[in-house]
Amino acid sequence: MEGVVFAGAGVVSAACSGAVLAGLAYAWSAKAWSSAKSQDAGVYTSGVSWRDNAEKMVRYLMRNGLPLFGFAARMVRRSRKASRYLEGAVRLLIRKGYAANAQSICELMCALAVFGFALGLAVSGSLVAALCLSGGCVFAVVAAGSHAADEEQNRLRELVPDALRCMESCFQAGLSLPQTFAETARETEPPLSQTFAQVSHDIELGHSVDEALDRFRLGSGLPELAFVAVALDVQYVSGGDATSVLRIAQDSVDHALELRRTLRVQTAQAKLSAQIVSAMPLVLVGVLSLVSPHFFNPFFETGTGLALLAMAASMLAGGILIVRRMLAVDLG
Repeated sequence: MEGVVFAGAGVVSAACSGAVLAGLAYAWSAKAWSSAKSQDAGVYTSGVSWRDNAEKMVRYLMRNGLPLFGFAARMVRRSRKASRYLEGAVRLLIRKGYAANAQSICELMCALAVFGFALGLAVSGSLVAALCLSGGCVFAVVAAGSHAADEEQNRLRELVPDALRCMESCFQAGLSLPQTFAETARETEPPLSQTFAQVSHDIELGHSVDEALDRFRLGSGLPELAFVAVALDVQYVSGGDATSVLRIAQDSVDHALELRRTLRVQTAQAKLSAQIVSAMPLVLVGVLSLVSPHFFNPFFETGTGLALLAMAASMLAGGILIVRRMLAVDLG
């Protein structure tokens, strides 16, 4: 009886907390929307379609985030893994044309988690279902972002050999380093062309060649281009033939690409299985909690139930980490 009362009190307190957070989020969203509609914000424009205004609002949120969740976002960013993921997401969004930063993206993800929790609690009345929906929303966004980042990295790698061949031709024609990067940016397809164009833009703005190449190495996110940037930096300072270095780098990149294609084919089924196995427990727990809200009450009524629940969650997390570690092949 005491366990049932305790579970009921937990559900009521969680519902009240979710309602308060939802009210605060709605109040801040209304304030942000009114600020976005103002002329100074430059986000809302009257007389255009709602899709255009929605896109402008998305850009506004990605740039400014939701300060209501600033503290939670700062706590999440203390994790190195979360910080690396957010940095990769920011690089991807910048290439897509969005002015984003790690803090704003983390605030939006925290808001999504709270929204999923409040929605699950309102629909099912079950604390377990609300937690599953909240975790499922975050899991879906992280999985989609990781997939998009992997696709972006693969596309960048596929464009590197052509870019290196273009640079080799430019050096053989007698072009200088800034001219070579500018010509390569014109001849290379996006998104890799933006990385090469940034070097010529930095030099035009007054940065030294060392600084431009260092930013090129850090901004590309590819070890293949990082090696090229270091080699070109050394060649620019000490002199020498850059075409031989580019030719060696091109052969190395071609070999690495072929190896990556083979590994991608051989591990595709295992990765899909790992994703399904990772998502199914959350889906099953959410569905069972939605169909029968009191199905998992025995787990919360006794210490043994809580211990079994913690053991199951830890075993699931450990299995997922082991599978991900086995499939993570770094050719860096």
